[in-house]
Amino acid sequence: MILYNLFAEPEFLEEFSFHSKMMYLVITTTICRCKYYHAWLLADAICNASGLGFNGYDAKGRARWDLISNVDVLKFEVSTVYEKTDFLSTVLFCKKFLVS
Repeated sequence: MILYNLFAEPEFLEEFSFHSKMMYLVITTTICRCKYYHAWLLADAICNASGLGFNGYDAKGRARWDLISNVDVLKFEVSTVYEKTDFLSTVLFCKKFLVS
C-alpha cells in the first residue's frame, strides 16, 4: 500500500522534518483504522437486522437498537481513557452470554 511504502523510502526519512513525519503517521494510521470501524459498524448493522440489537423502547415509545453496540467511533477516537469507550462493555457482554 502506498501509505506504508513512503516510510521505507530513504528520501522521506532524510528530507522531511520530524513534525511532517509525525503528521504523516497520524494521517495514515487514521485512514487504516477506518477499515476496522467499517467492519465494526457492519457487524452492528447485521445484529440489528437479525433482531439481536433490539433493546426495548425508550420513554417516547421509539425502538432502541443499541443492545449490541460494538463501538461508538467518535467516542473511541477522542476518548483519553480506554474504559470510557463502549468497546470494553461489549466484550464483557459477549463473554457473559456467548461463552457460558
